[in-house]
Amino acid sequence: MLIQFSRLQSKPFYCLETKTVLGKIKDLICDPKNGQILAFEIFTLPLSGRRFISTRDVLETNPNYLIVAKESCRIKAEDVLALKKIVDSGIKVLDALAKNKKGEWLGRIDDLLIDSQTLSIIKFYLRGATIGFSDKPVISLKQNSIIPAEDLIKITLEAVIFKNQIQGTEKVKKATAPELA
Repeated sequence: MLIQFSRLQSKPFYCLETKTVLGKIKDLICDPKNGQILAFEIFTLPLSGRRFISTRDVLETNPNYLIVAKESCRIKAEDVLALKKIVDSGIKVLDALAKNKKGEWLGRIDDLLIDSQTLSIIKFYLRGATIGFSDKPVISLKQNSIIPAEDLIKITLEAVIFKNQIQGTEKVKKATAPELA
């Protein structure tokens, strides 16, 4: 099943062992080299610092919740060196700038389409920018677009970099999501 990440945000993580909610999904952490989702950041109560759940520990994903087996799946970034490096670097995917390898601006990452079985990103949803004033017409700088994950080159602190894309090509499409209909 394909799920937009925006539909998962604020959804609960259930624990089979304790039959309780461990937290709610806040964000995701991706490997900057290949875009693979490594972990989900979660809100927890009482607030006890940033907590994460590795995608390896997720047993089930659907649009309403995620399930893990044990409470010990809830970890700190310091518990996993690779996760700590990414979290400490400040690299984010959502709301990050999107550019092509020539450095041309494509938009901002607005949402992601995720495969619920593999917990991998399938598509990046980009929003363009518009400029407008109350007494002036709105000017669209870029259209909203969708870029397939196979076009990802890397994720940096400055931007998410994709293969060269020009609006209107086969791979960058006007933003619609027929696969979710």
